[in-house]
Amino acid sequence: MSKEQKTQLTDLMGEKEHIVVFDMAYQGFGSTIDENANFVRSYSETGLPCFIVNNFSKNMSIYGERAGGLNAVCETPSLAKRTLSQCQLITLALRKFIATKFFST
Repeated sequence: MSKEQKTQLTDLMGEKEHIVVFDMAYQGFGSTIDENANFVRSYSETGLPCFIVNNFSKNMSIYGERAGGLNAVCETPSLAKRTLSQCQLITLALRKFIATKFFST
């Protein structure tokens, strides 16, 4: 995308109050890591809320494993605290689901 298209997209997401999820699973594969992350950085600097998902399994050649992280860009510290709380609840629920699915008799 051109710089103008990225600006238009950022403006549209703000107008519609959408929360963008950036998937950075293949960072560095298409070009440099800085070039891949440029739009994500500029978007997050606007202060609009977004999630950034990183997956390092492919970069570290550990296929079939899950190694990564989730970053949340929030408008206020209060929203960041509430977002963290919700992520912790989701993580707890997923742990229980995975343990039941794979380790039950």
